[in-house]
Amino acid sequence: MGNLIFAIIIAVIIINSAKRAKGKGSETSEGSGRRRPAGDTGPLFKGTWQAAETVRKKKTAPRRQTVSTEPDEELSTTEYLRQKALEDAREHAEEKQEENLRLYHETGGKMPGQRHLEWEDIPKGMRLVRCNYCGAQNLIPERSSSKNYTCYFCREDL
Repeated sequence: MGNLIFAIIIAVIIINSAKRAKGKGSETSEGSGRRRPAGDTGPLFKGTWQAAETVRKKKTAPRRQTVSTEPDEELSTTEYLRQKALEDAREHAEEKQEENLRLYHETGGKMPGQRHLEWEDIPKGMRLVRCNYCGAQNLIPERSSSKNYTCYFCREDL
């Protein structure tokens, strides 16, 4: 949650600085007092911008802009943050699915047991099985064999 708030704050700062820079025009480069020719829109230091852009393209997948209908239409800050939150949620879901698939292959398709906290009652139809490796208490259905389950904590067979 804290990372999401931090990312949103950084995004707002970047958008605001880009708007300020756009309002000033392209006559001066950002952060330096050098003047550029009126038609020059390229980077101040050749190679650095292209290298950074190449690295960024390799690391991120192409993203679609779903809300804007015109190419010149500028997104509001809240709309941009909404889109960013949706993209982050989508990426998180993909990562979670990959992790679940990895665990499925590692355990041979066995289900993990459920975590049991000491102060909670054991639910009806469930039984408590202690992991031989780490000692964690796992809840599994009464009628199921513990051979079909792994520890919720260390993923060892129960």
